[in-house]
Amino acid sequence: MSDGFASLKIEEFRLAVLDDYRGIGVLNGTTMEKHGIKGESYQIPVTEPITMQDLPAVCSHLPSQDIVYNKPKLFLNNKFIKVCTDVFTDTEAGFEELPAVIRQFKDAIGREQDQQKINALDDSAGTAIPDGGSNMSVVKLIEAGKLLDDQSVPPEDRIVILTGSQKEALLREDKFTNSDFATKALERGNIENITFMGFRFITIGANRDALEGGLPLAGNIRTCFVWHKMSTWAGWGIDPRIKVDEIPGEIHQTALGYMRLGAKVALDKGVVKIDCDES
Repeated sequence: MSDGFASLKIEEFRLAVLDDYRGIGVLNGTTMEKHGIKGESYQIPVTEPITMQDLPAVCSHLPSQDIVYNKPKLFLNNKFIKVCTDVFTDTEAGFEELPAVIRQFKDAIGREQDQQKINALDDSAGTAIPDGGSNMSVVKLIEAGKLLDDQSVPPEDRIVILTGSQKEALLREDKFTNSDFATKALERGNIENITFMGFRFITIGANRDALEGGLPLAGNIRTCFVWHKMSTWAGWGIDPRIKVDEIPGEIHQTALGYMRLGAKVALDKGVVKIDCDES
């Protein structure tokens, strides 16, 4: 008979969930990060550009420029997950409970960290590319790249997030499949972690719509995002933590996971929103 989250398993469970938790979400490493935030928010340090000046007359006073600081605020949200288990669970379920619960905790923590970043991208004032009655396309990616180029956004660390519908649409395009990039993608069966036009592609499941929210969907129109890593920040007031308690005199235990986190786009010029018609 299983002992659920018995004493010998508690530390194993906690360590297994927290092990490399930053790598759980698919958007790990796609934003700037700040840990240990105190209070309800964090002011992101952003400065306006300064320019070189013409040298005035010899021995004259050199004028100085004021550095203008914008301080967009990243607000934190409290999130938790709680699971109760008892000594009969393994027998009734017909499988070992601990690995299954560990996997669910990891997935929930990862998806929530992703969703905070997606929500921040959606709330931003990034430039929008209309759906035009079509799904994702090479033409839209070219336009997104140009929009970023026009704002002098660095060519490296540009990311595209989409769902399987947009990935399928791209792989059906001759312009896309005739490229060396697509050949490698088709061989591997995916387009993730391979760059195309300087973009790194990340695919998330459409099933997230019914979980944390996923990529915005209005009718048949899915909004995907292109952004530069330095445009967006993720912050934690409390990094993911796990607490497992045995309740004296009871046959069940509780596992509690919690964190305090948020995300914010600090530079709107580094974000492009691409609407895609999935019909």
